[in-house]
Amino acid sequence: MKYFLLFFLAMYMYFVLKNFYTIWKIRKLINVLSDYLNSATLSNSCLGKCLITKENYQQCLKEVLFYYPVIAKFQTCSDFLGYGIPETENYIAAYRLYNNLMMRDNSIVHAFTESLNPIYTLKRIFHFPSSFISWMGFKPSIIFSRLFNAFSWIVTYLLGVYSQEIKYLISTLIHK
Repeated sequence: MKYFLLFFLAMYMYFVLKNFYTIWKIRKLINVLSDYLNSATLSNSCLGKCLITKENYQQCLKEVLFYYPVIAKFQTCSDFLGYGIPETENYIAAYRLYNNLMMRDNSIVHAFTESLNPIYTLKRIFHFPSSFISWMGFKPSIIFSRLFNAFSWIVTYLLGVYSQEIKYLISTLIHK
């Protein structure tokens, strides 16, 4: 029981810290995108959309492009930033990515508050066996996952209870 409690506390801290770190990372990216969006203004002219840049535009663009691989990990839309792309397209894509990250921040904050509940950690621990199967590439159904989780934890418990008998059985099979 002592080991389970230590394991539970370690997993609880892991989930809380992981979500906290993700919030920090997303907010850093939001600030970078916000600085970039504030370094220019998009105006409509008779020739089309025109970007009016401020003096810190190039520096902010370089910083956004530097952080773009991290931004892409949280990206849920098809917009992308890059070198050699027209400034207006980069700016519009950055605006969409900014809005996307703001929504992603809301969901991560929700996940963080959910992870503060100890029952969340118990549920995650209970789902370890099916999470391992998913990690290996299989996509089990919800019913199979629940049955497999219950079966795995029952087998784990029984192995702990009957460990001496199992050792004796194996040793007798090997020595015959």
